[in-house]
Amino acid sequence: MLNGAEHKEVMKLVRRLNKVLHDVYDKQIEVMRPYRHKTPDFETVLFDMEHERSCNSGVIVRFFSNALDHYSVFDRIEAERIKLIDSAHIASLPLKEVSVGYRTRYTLRTDGIYYLRLRNLN
Repeated sequence: MLNGAEHKEVMKLVRRLNKVLHDVYDKQIEVMRPYRHKTPDFETVLFDMEHERSCNSGVIVRFFSNALDHYSVFDRIEAERIKLIDSAHIASLPLKEVSVGYRTRYTLRTDGIYYLRLRNLN
């Protein structure tokens, strides 16, 4: 079951948001999918996500398990947990139960990671 938005819906929301940002604030959301065609190791992905958050980028992540296929917003790594900002009230996931290779309870789908950056158009 897919909870949350699919890729098409994410991009549709970004297009609508960009229209308002452009017209009112002369800004735009830049969307990047850094792992669309590659699967780096888990530590690299975590490091990159924390780096993007430290640069004030939004990080959308996708987790998959037997009972879950869910998009959320990555917040930080803290106390061996991946902290999330989530509408489904999933506050965090245990770091030891997450991987990028289907070896653990939760899989972090690297093709479902998006970095969002706000940029000025002028």
